[in-house]
Amino acid sequence: MLSRLHQLRSTSIFAIEAGRGPLVLCMHGITANAYVFEPIMQRLAGEFRVVSIDQRGHGRSGRPALYAGEGFADGVAGVVG
Repeated sequence: MLSRLHQLRSTSIFAIEAGRGPLVLCMHGITANAYVFEPIMQRLAGEFRVVSIDQRGHGRSGRPALYAGEGFADGVAGVVG
C-alpha cells in the first residue's frame, strides 16, 4: 500500500492507494481517516485501483480556511487525477 501527501491549491490531502484497474474511491465520515478502509482495500486491490483519502481537516490532511463543496471536489480530482 502506498501513501502520499498531495499538495493542492487550498490545502494538502493525504491518501493511501493499492492495486491497479478501475478506480474505487473510499471517503470516510466524521471522526475517521483513510485507514478505516484498509481491510476493504486489501480485498479489492487485486482487481481495482483503490484510493482512500483523509478528508480535509482529518488525519494527515490539511485544514483549509474554507470548507466548501468545490474545495472537496478539487481535492478528490487532485488525488485521483
